[in-house]
Amino acid sequence: MSSIEEHILKTSSARLLVILGILIICAALGVSIFERHHSRGFDSIFNVIYWLIVTSTTTGYGDITPNTLFGKALNIAVMSLSLVFMAILTATIASRFVERRLLEGKGMKEVNLRDHLVLCGWNLNAEKILEAMFQDSMERKSEGPTRSGKAIRDVVLINDLPEEQITEILYKFRRFNIKYVRGDFSQESVQKRANIKNARMLLILADGSINSGFTRADERTLLAALAARSLNPGLKIAAELVAPDNLSHLKRVGVDPIVLYGAHHDFLLSRAIMAPGLTYAVQNLLNITKDPMFCHAPVPGHLVDHEFREACEHLREKNHGLVIGVISEEERGVSLDDILSEDMSTVDMFIKKQFEGLEDDYFFKGKKVQVHLNPSDKFRLKKDDLLIYIRASSVAQETIRV
Repeated sequence: MSSIEEHILKTSSARLLVILGILIICAALGVSIFERHHSRGFDSIFNVIYWLIVTSTTTGYGDITPNTLFGKALNIAVMSLSLVFMAILTATIASRFVERRLLEGKGMKEVNLRDHLVLCGWNLNAEKILEAMFQDSMERKSEGPTRSGKAIRDVVLINDLPEEQITEILYKFRRFNIKYVRGDFSQESVQKRANIKNARMLLILADGSINSGFTRADERTLLAALAARSLNPGLKIAAELVAPDNLSHLKRVGVDPIVLYGAHHDFLLSRAIMAPGLTYAVQNLLNITKDPMFCHAPVPGHLVDHEFREACEHLREKNHGLVIGVISEEERGVSLDDILSEDMSTVDMFIKKQFEGLEDDYFFKGKKVQVHLNPSDKFRLKKDDLLIYIRASSVAQETIRV
């Protein structure tokens, strides 16, 4: 059924309900006029409304009834019209609910979420990424305010997967709030349905598979980043890249971080021949689906403005963790207010007027994430820094044949 036909049907149903409602009210007014002096109960507006509701819903208490012939005839008309009215109303409401469910299942309905994650594209790593994200969110929720950052509660998927596969994915992650939008994720109209304007973060995967390949995957990633940036200039965007040559293009759009698809395969395979133990170690560290070993934690209050060496000793003594780095957020860029003096002289007023409405074109100020791996022992920790550490675990002994 075409959208035009559906619109005509919806308009016809609404029009018919309005006509039936007017006829019922007119018939009820006629009954009240003719029965005002012949029947008890029709002497007030409230009683007439009460009688109309009881009659139209086929409840029929019988405490207020018409006595005149004309009143009884109109009463029959009210009951007949009410039956048709209620049938059409029920069918209309039910069809709207069914239609909404079908649209959601097909990924054609607009998502009404805020502060959510949008995951564009799909490949072999997508399910592992979802599992890792939800595992981390559950850990954050259980640890409460002591864990840094916000947990991911809502996720919107944008891709062109078959309905059967999408149904399987949604069922697998049914414990979490995952919505689905079907379409080309590089199109603004599709991103609007995912409510990208109110999203917290966008993650763009290299869309493809081993069988179909990754033809034009990087091109679609760049187009998706550009569309998202135009809809939400402050959106945090991360992306997966196939060809390293396209790295600079994504950086210009402000995509950060950028991960190369299969970037560590050559390293792992080469070390599997020369040093098998090193391959096992890296695989264990990078395992994101089962018991991840890479963790992060906020700097304890008593270690703020202290040296990195003290944090290493503290975490080692507390839970045998091995601190390997620090994540810091640093201010970058310059705003218009930074170049103006505090007293706002005539020159300052002139400069401000010249750039009025053009601040976004000439100025930018925000926070940039800096990762300090294995900094010096005297590196000073700040209040909002995060410690990167490898947690302690019972090491599974791998059998290595040399």
